[in-house]
Amino acid sequence: MTRLIVILLATWCGLAAPSEAHPDPWPQGTAPWDTASDWPDRIIMTPADDPARSITIVWRTDATVSESVAQLAPATEASQPDLLAETRNARIERVDLDEVSAGYGRVGTRNHGRGPVHYHTVSFGDLEPDTPYLYRVRGARGHWSEWFQVKTAPAEGPVSFLYYGDAQRGVHSHWSRVIRQGLLTAPDAEFILHAGDLVNSGDRDTEWAEWHAAGGFIHGMRNVIPVAGNHEYTSWGPGGARGGEAIVTALWRPQFNLPIAENIPEDLIETVYDVRYSQDLHIFVMDSSAADWDSQLAWLDDVAAASDARWKIVSMHHSPFRPGGANNPVVAERRDDFVRIARRRGIDMVLAGHNHSYNRASYGGDITARTTLGEAREIEMVIAVSVSGGMSGSATDENYRRGNAALADRLTVDRWANNTPTFQHIEIDGDALTYTAYTALGRAYDGFTLAKDEAGQRRIIDGEAAFGDIRSFDLGEPYAGNDHLR
Repeated sequence: MTRLIVILLATWCGLAAPSEAHPDPWPQGTAPWDTASDWPDRIIMTPADDPARSITIVWRTDATVSESVAQLAPATEASQPDLLAETRNARIERVDLDEVSAGYGRVGTRNHGRGPVHYHTVSFGDLEPDTPYLYRVRGARGHWSEWFQVKTAPAEGPVSFLYYGDAQRGVHSHWSRVIRQGLLTAPDAEFILHAGDLVNSGDRDTEWAEWHAAGGFIHGMRNVIPVAGNHEYTSWGPGGARGGEAIVTALWRPQFNLPIAENIPEDLIETVYDVRYSQDLHIFVMDSSAADWDSQLAWLDDVAAASDARWKIVSMHHSPFRPGGANNPVVAERRDDFVRIARRRGIDMVLAGHNHSYNRASYGGDITARTTLGEAREIEMVIAVSVSGGMSGSATDENYRRGNAALADRLTVDRWANNTPTFQHIEIDGDALTYTAYTALGRAYDGFTLAKDEAGQRRIIDGEAAFGDIRSFDLGEPYAGNDHLR
């Protein structure tokens, strides 16, 4: 009997022990959503040239998947509408993570041992505007994602979207609740704009794993418009292959299939682009981390002049109106050049990040005329700065005024906050744009309505949320600093 027990125990231990032929698919220290496999992951929908009539999907697998497909079907109330699905082959781009080796601002490997992965892209066209569709994507044969239900952009009529500033630090642990609260607060938002510094080290694949895991199915169901920030840039270091030149990370373009702008230098492709989302809304994305600013201004001047959209919004990572550093002659020159084009081409709003605080300012008009609740005042442009990740810098209205002293008679700070991640819901309906900034609890912290007449004159009415108590570090709430996020 004893001998039988020993044999049974040995057999059970042998079955329970990990087999060398089937190693743990997730190496020690990585999460199951981090390491690539032959199943599709990091599924994201990005805007095509015409979001009302086409969609583009990007996803990732390991390098063993050498062919893949996506399927699209009209979404109906039927239990299996996918039986009518159209199938398309994916374009595949290989990225060897071991070769994406420069850390942000320093030399050193960040992806050692991760090896090659494949990014897959499929676009579907000839779709109907404002219409629900289903899609799914495949990795290895038989390894399908779930069906995602999405909707094409409206050709005309109301539009709404969510805007997030820097996720950057504490992305999986802290930022997840903010992006998810955004969808709960504004479930009808049609796309999501991320205003740069999506991660802290743009060439570090494990940080992108956190960003994709936090966004999850949200990024698969809503068009994503990403803006490159300085932390999406990488330096190859002194004497390196690029001679120390800062370039956008090699992970940017494979995972975001973005519109290709005309008449810009090659190194700005897919970091400078525009999205005509609807008849009323045109989004212009600029790369404020790139050294070449003049080419971008010329591009903006041309494409904004050619646009007949009622509302024109620019997004860039660094606000043209920065605290402190705006007194730097180079920064001030960039700001002033941008303002000249923005005024000439009727830019209504700038959406930015970078300063790790919340700030909303108005440019133009009588800055002494800050109204009480419900009263309108004339302005030329709104500038918003947001942070959505688990970190905060220090910025006040005085910081912005001092940093832009040359514009003291043109710039007014209407609302600000520290130690407060926010997300913003923007709604456009005809001649009215409604903006609400929410905290992570879904509480309105700031809000206004911007109206524009046929002559292009803008009038702003601050909402009730714009007059509440200011959130600052003086509240005594705990804050450990960026490097203590956990």
